[in-house]
Amino acid sequence: MNSALFTHRPMFSIVLVLVFAGLAACNTDNEVPDDSSALSVGTPAPTATVDPGMTPTPVPTVEQPGPGTPTSTPTVDPGSTAGPGVGQPVTVTPSPTVIGQPTPPRTPPPPPPTPVAPPSPTSTKTPSAGPTVEPEPLRALQLERVFSWSSPTRPTHLAEAPDESGRIFVSEQSGRILELTGDPTSATGSERLVLDIRLLVTGRANEEGLLGFALHPKFGENGKIFVYYSATGPRRSIISEFTFQPDGLIDPGSERKVLEVLQPQSNHNGGMLAFGPDGFLYISLGDGGGAGDQANNAQNTSVVLGSILRINIDTPGRAYSVPGDNPFATGQATGLGGGLPEIWAYGLRNPWRFSFDMETGELWAGDVGQNRVEEIDLIVRGGNYGWRLKEGTDCFHPSSGCDQDDFVEPVVSYSHSFGCSVSGGYVYRGSRLPSLHGAYVYGDFCSGIIWGLRHVNGSVQEQMVIAETSSSIPAFGQTLDGEVYVLTYSPGIFRFVEE
Repeated sequence: MNSALFTHRPMFSIVLVLVFAGLAACNTDNEVPDDSSALSVGTPAPTATVDPGMTPTPVPTVEQPGPGTPTSTPTVDPGSTAGPGVGQPVTVTPSPTVIGQPTPPRTPPPPPPTPVAPPSPTSTKTPSAGPTVEPEPLRALQLERVFSWSSPTRPTHLAEAPDESGRIFVSEQSGRILELTGDPTSATGSERLVLDIRLLVTGRANEEGLLGFALHPKFGENGKIFVYYSATGPRRSIISEFTFQPDGLIDPGSERKVLEVLQPQSNHNGGMLAFGPDGFLYISLGDGGGAGDQANNAQNTSVVLGSILRINIDTPGRAYSVPGDNPFATGQATGLGGGLPEIWAYGLRNPWRFSFDMETGELWAGDVGQNRVEEIDLIVRGGNYGWRLKEGTDCFHPSSGCDQDDFVEPVVSYSHSFGCSVSGGYVYRGSRLPSLHGAYVYGDFCSGIIWGLRHVNGSVQEQMVIAETSSSIPAFGQTLDGEVYVLTYSPGIFRFVEE
């Protein structure tokens, strides 16, 4: 346990002043760092451990963010040159890596890459959604309260343990994870607190906190859970591994920090964790906060901000390694400029929630917009999604005349006439609702509108509003049977039912 690295202090309460100041909302862009620690240099860079036959690359010298003359060199993740073979570990770290944010290079960053087309939609994961369901046209649905005996406060994620135990876990922004057991539709059930790290988690800002978690694919064997949370001294995002004890509780003392990312401001943290069908851990990070990505982090692949990362956390004796088929695994890639090896896709503003389709393995993400447009993206290897040059399909910086040819376009986008902060959801693969089967479900935090869309052969075949709620929608969740749940601030957890 590395708890000595933290400043333990009482938990700050989180006050929701306006509903439009939502967890992932875009109108907190005028926030500034609340103390100078956000500009502090991270811990010393660890010595790179490399696999035999790999030549380590020198640690680059970078500038520290902020005005004036650059200070000392912040820590960055050491790179290495990959040997032959897809999937071969490249970059490895013997201890938690702290990744800082240099100011943009004085020379323009490399040109955006040509997006790499996604592979044919074949699944490496066997869906558990039961019998084959013939989809029916989308239709309006109602929301039904489930787990009525549980009312999580400011929930951020819901997932079922992949061990056939039926246990469902829900995280709260303050730093707690609850276990729910029992029939979701029953009037009685069991709620148990399994993790409380509120002394480690900072909640001083609206978009900070315990933002996500992911259960290891071999959870039934190793009991491992990965948690994304915000911390101070300096301000940073931490991805840590914890282990469940035989009594079903998570041992706080089992924490193993995997990755730490310095954050220049308190908003746009991303915060989603999920294991892909390939067994690797995917992590979303926002552009670093403030308004308009003034440092152009999302287009600068020498930083991890504004991107989705992909790492291998099953490397013995190491915090993680980088899969050899990551687009920047060797620092360069065919058709791409240089970049940090952990990056899978970039050019994102605040990819608050993303998910994998249980059947196709496609990676869907909701990217929270600035002041005008929210977007849903299909994330592909090496894809550049255009922020800050564009917001959705509109030019942003510059405000007109931007060249969009080299960017991956959103699957769909919507204006702020319909909301202000998109919450990405899941492709429904359950058997209860044929009208929803195979449709991607997403919503808006501010308006409470929920949409369903069907995307077939590269185009949207159907899309409509399928439900509405008067409550804020921070996130969705999915269980092993393919059912999709709606998390709200009402409080309560809901599911879809026929009208």
